[in-house]
Amino acid sequence: MNALGIQSTARSLRLQSIRSIISTCLLSASFPSAAAATLTGNVNVGSEELDRTTSPLEMPFLASTVLRTEGKQWVDSNRPADRSALLDFTTHVRLTPNPEWDLQLGLRLNVDWQQGGKRDQWEAEAEFDESFVRYRSAAQRMTLGAQRIHWGQMDFRSPTNQLASYDRRHFPFGDRSEQLPVPALRWEHFGSSFDTEVLLLPRFRASRLPKANDPWFPVDRTRGLIAGVDLDPALAPWLAIATITDDPPSGSGGAGIRLRRSTPQIDYSLSLQRSRRSLAYYELGPEIPAPLRGAFARGEVPQSLLDAIAERGAAAVWEDLAGEGTPLSIRARYPYATILGGDLAWSWQDMVWRAEAAWISDVPATTAQLDYTTVPGVAWAVAVETFPFDSEVRFNLQVSGDHRLDNRELLDSTHAYTLSGTLERYWQRQRWRTRLRYLVGAEPSQTYLNPQIAYLGVDAQELYAEVHWFDGAREAPIGYFRHNDFVMLGWRIQFN
Repeated sequence: MNALGIQSTARSLRLQSIRSIISTCLLSASFPSAAAATLTGNVNVGSEELDRTTSPLEMPFLASTVLRTEGKQWVDSNRPADRSALLDFTTHVRLTPNPEWDLQLGLRLNVDWQQGGKRDQWEAEAEFDESFVRYRSAAQRMTLGAQRIHWGQMDFRSPTNQLASYDRRHFPFGDRSEQLPVPALRWEHFGSSFDTEVLLLPRFRASRLPKANDPWFPVDRTRGLIAGVDLDPALAPWLAIATITDDPPSGSGGAGIRLRRSTPQIDYSLSLQRSRRSLAYYELGPEIPAPLRGAFARGEVPQSLLDAIAERGAAAVWEDLAGEGTPLSIRARYPYATILGGDLAWSWQDMVWRAEAAWISDVPATTAQLDYTTVPGVAWAVAVETFPFDSEVRFNLQVSGDHRLDNRELLDSTHAYTLSGTLERYWQRQRWRTRLRYLVGAEPSQTYLNPQIAYLGVDAQELYAEVHWFDGAREAPIGYFRHNDFVMLGWRIQFN
């Protein structure tokens, strides 16, 4: 064996030892007698003694563990904070009593610290991760519990993946890796022609957002902005005194059915869903008087009103207009919608092509009169992925469109187009990786760039440095964060 082979073998042995230690620690907390038996090689079940080497399915084992820590430094002159740090730990323990049954328990610990800006403190939180019981046979599989949903073909903003929920506490957008597990009953049938998947969400789980004073919260009362909504700047003084209400509804999160067929040439599926939107849409409350709504719609806010706000303050003028004890509210809405969608993927010219589209019955929107409403909409995406030049380079390009189909004047974008993707390359026998993630949008204009360099030469670990840069119109979903540019250093280790 050469030196490189010896080094690789040694690394593998070290990883196995680390996994064994972590598994034993977790077992000792939940199954003390089993953990002791693991060290000796035997397991006692009642009066019987089972050989661990001949019955590997009888014991819980560590399915996966991920530890990630990151430090951020905001760099914009109008930055919302100075610096922050994140520690994220996720682990899963799985028990397979026999080939037909699986039991998985998942735990996630999150510690967040921020200095400067509106929040100067640290927070810690523990929550469940993917935890479920699963039964499988030759032709079907049934899963009950908290699980992630991956419908559609796109890595970024899948139009048909409407039953999923996301974690937006530390960043305003992301790919499938940022999904949250949702309580669901999933039934899958694997047929000779089509595969069928049925999902039922008995309990709604909203996407996680940070607190209202966080730089990543989609409502900024200081600047008078709501991400994605083109509000009149004259509203800014009143948004500063508004009360934000976000009470996710209880009850079901929806249901869906998906039919999928795979052939050597093409993979395609059709889906029908009735789901509640998981990401909050923020509306201005009904307290704004009708004459004032009309003035904003016409762009004819009286100068006398603006002068009164400058002289007496927004709170005093608001009491004159709406009445004492009637605060302005900003409310989170989670509307139900019916979604009819489809996706397909195929290979052509050494490239993988993907396409996806969905019709959505109720997309939230704000009219020019500041009224909340829902309108029909269409979302679509086309993507291509290839490995040009050599196998060390990967290029991904996605073109997307989001359309609100309504004749009324809306403060939201009615036709938005984005071009996004990833360009990455591995170096030095995959010890180094350089990567650029990008997004460019039109109507409204917006830009996001994320260059990264990472070192992968340590067992199961990743050290990385990256830059996040935002720009665009103030009403654009990304332009809203144009003062949130930051640099970041991170470390990640994963055991599978």
